[in-house]
Amino acid sequence: MSTNSTKPSNTNRKREKRNKRKKKKANKIILIIITLLVLFITIAVTYGLSTLGKLNTVDFNNKDLGIDKSNPKSSSDKIKNVVLFGIDQSEGDVGRSDAIIIATVDSKHKKLKLTSLSRDSYVNIDG
Repeated sequence: MSTNSTKPSNTNRKREKRNKRKKKKANKIILIIITLLVLFITIAVTYGLSTLGKLNTVDFNNKDLGIDKSNPKSSSDKIKNVVLFGIDQSEGDVGRSDAIIIATVDSKHKKLKLTSLSRDSYVNIDG
């Protein structure tokens, strides 16, 4: 009778040990995944901030640009035009506009139009 009572308890102990090992292994895997995720996020944020730090900004005044908003020739709150300039700059070279796109946002007719102005991809400029 004692052999029958010890067998189930030994089996239960072995099962408990296996369950504990499985839980420890699962916890290690979860910890590794969380650590890698935090590391990836840290690297991404650091890279993003360093990239933002390299951006060149230009301060300007509307008066210096000749913009006078006191007497607009035509104005519409429904249609807006925005010009987009893509700049290509190699190291040690002056940046030049390599793409010009005019984006027209027409809220009146609920349309968006993009007009691309063609540019040569490479032009020699003496000077």
